[in-house]
Amino acid sequence: NGMRTSPLPPSPASAASPGFQAGPRLAGRGRALKRLAFEQAWQQVVPGADRLLLDRADGITAWGRTGLGAFTPGGRPRLELRGLDGLAVAPGGAYAVLREGEALVGLRLDGRLPGRALWRRSPSTLVPREPLVSGSATLFLLSAGQGALGLASHTGREQWRLQLRGGTWPLGAQGRCWLTTELGSVLQVHPDSGAVGAAVHCPLPFHGPANLHGRQLSAVASDADRSELMVLDAASGEPLLRRALALGRAGPAVPLARRWFLAGERAGEARILALTASGRTVWERPLPFAGPWRLLPCAGGLLATNRAGAAVCVETTGKLRWTAGSGAPDETEQPLAPAVRRGVAFAFGPEVRALDARSGGLLAALPLKAPAVAAAVGRSLDVYVLDESGRLTAWRLATHLSAVRRG
Repeated sequence: NGMRTSPLPPSPASAASPGFQAGPRLAGRGRALKRLAFEQAWQQVVPGADRLLLDRADGITAWGRTGLGAFTPGGRPRLELRGLDGLAVAPGGAYAVLREGEALVGLRLDGRLPGRALWRRSPSTLVPREPLVSGSATLFLLSAGQGALGLASHTGREQWRLQLRGGTWPLGAQGRCWLTTELGSVLQVHPDSGAVGAAVHCPLPFHGPANLHGRQLSAVASDADRSELMVLDAASGEPLLRRALALGRAGPAVPLARRWFLAGERAGEARILALTASGRTVWERPLPFAGPWRLLPCAGGLLATNRAGAAVCVETTGKLRWTAGSGAPDETEQPLAPAVRRGVAFAFGPEVRALDARSGGLLAALPLKAPAVAAAVGRSLDVYVLDESGRLTAWRLATHLSAVRRG
């Protein structure tokens, strides 16, 4: 294709609550066998919340357009904001910009005094949209009907404004803000000046933000029948790979073992394929359940999950390792991202299922009373589920020992 290619980036309560299901017993030595079960730890409500952010200390923040709640790992509130008219939170959780009445307010969310106001500007017509990207001295903000803006971090003064058409999704990477649009553009914008650097265009629409993989950036544009994978240098914006594919409704690409993996559909059949760094197709195989799918590296292979919570693990060679679950998902909804922690794979659908990452064996299952809109898994296998009513519930995946009689 005439473009420079480079190696792919390195892979990246005491009693159980009613309704939980314990998984099968796991093999153990001596007279005890291990059993896993979900136990409810705590619950909070953040009205209107539809997003979750888990910080490095396993503190959890839930927010939406009208409010925010930040909690310690034990469920103690650190910060609560209610009755807002717009809210945008930076991906790292350090900053937030909110609209309160006629005022636009910049907050610091981290540190010892979360919720400390950095500035307040009133009156303001800006209505902040997700997400917020922070530069060295500027907050990059999308405002409903007013395009993209740069606001000085410590004063809130408008530094620049960039008019945009159609849906837009920003991502911060390498000191720049990358915008993908539903009109098929990938734009590199300097957050502190608003200057547009690299610009790449394709005939298909994007449906979400680009993804950062070390020094590379990937973005997938698609419609019902086709897709295009773009891989760019995250610093310069130089295209490293562009590949058009006869794969409809493709999801984000995942790099693993010096290959790119994508899942989509062709002729109504869900499929997954592997590409080399130069874009050559290595293999392609069908997936046993309907999509759309989300992909994630898992125990040396690739985990794919859909909105119904079905899970499939595929080797990097294309061999099917295991499948778990079933069911036809709502094809209008994007699946929640799966998670893999400490050898346990988590799939989210009508229930939360913890699976052995290597065998696919069910370790524990948790039926949900209301549909989940976001979920996260902490380092200690704590599972946070946010449902459509704004109820945030923390569950512990606990190990129990069962005595075994001899003879």
